[in-house]
Amino acid sequence: MKALKQIVTVQPGGRIEVRSPDLTPGTRAEVTIVPEAAPEAAKEPLKPAWQMAVEIGAAVPPRVWEKVPTDLAQNLDHYLYGAPKNG
Repeated sequence: MKALKQIVTVQPGGRIEVRSPDLTPGTRAEVTIVPEAAPEAAKEPLKPAWQMAVEIGAAVPPRVWEKVPTDLAQNLDHYLYGAPKNG
């Protein structure tokens, strides 16, 4: 049997289908998967961490921000672990 080469798209759940009239039911085959790199135009540029933090913060409703203690940075260990407050 001759070797087959096909470009396939991986479906949800990692499913891949290969259809060929050269393959009969029950045929055993070795399959090697070599992912192709996404085209450069399709890749979304990575955002800087500070920009992601600003976007996440902007998505938090004001009523939630009002619950954040004003001394959180100074007393982080207190709020996380119950350590004595500073100042």
